[in-house]
Amino acid sequence: MTPEEFIEKWRNVESTERAGAQAHFIDLCHMLGVPTPQEADPRGKTYSFEKRVTKPGGRGGFADVWKKNCFAWEYKGEQKNLVAAYSQLKEYADALENPPLLIVSDMQEIRIHTNFTNMIAEKVSLLCTDGLGSYYGLYKNFAVHEALDHERGQYVVGSIHTNTIERFWSIFKRGIVGSFHKVSAKYLPLYVAEFCFRYNNRENPAIFGAAIRGC
Repeated sequence: MTPEEFIEKWRNVESTERAGAQAHFIDLCHMLGVPTPQEADPRGKTYSFEKRVTKPGGRGGFADVWKKNCFAWEYKGEQKNLVAAYSQLKEYADALENPPLLIVSDMQEIRIHTNFTNMIAEKVSLLCTDGLGSYYGLYKNFAVHEALDHERGQYVVGSIHTNTIERFWSIFKRGIVGSFHKVSAKYLPLYVAEFCFRYNNRENPAIFGAAIRGC
């Protein structure tokens, strides 16, 4: 399916969420040349439609599309509130293992939100920091925590260094100063998440495709 065929097919569709969501997503996969949930994961263990979740408070719900470690997607019918859909999806995020992208859409518009959790994954095998005192308590939660004393000129010890993260923050700072100019504290985590995604896909010419495929 070409982009032109996709647009023509869905241009004037006003079906409900339940009636159109899966057909719309399947066509989107065909247009992008990526597997559908059924093709990629017939058992629905890591990629599925109608992923069951338990929301805070014990109530149940379903995410319209979910791919583990990639995204969660909530559809709404025509003229429904996509802001409310995003709020609903955020309630599902913990149960869905906090995917990096939360996506909401109807048949005419797709909105992609980064999902910044402000937490360090416990799967980190080696945590490297400088000597800032605020990091000292991390040894309680992580098996290996190595710190470098920059004040003594200690920057690299074997495989222990903070050069990569310092390079990332340098890119982020230049982006704020050169492009965005003024960023509020409220939305700063979203800008950080955007730069993380862009950095991790810096050599990928199709970032949206990466979000769908989980590359």
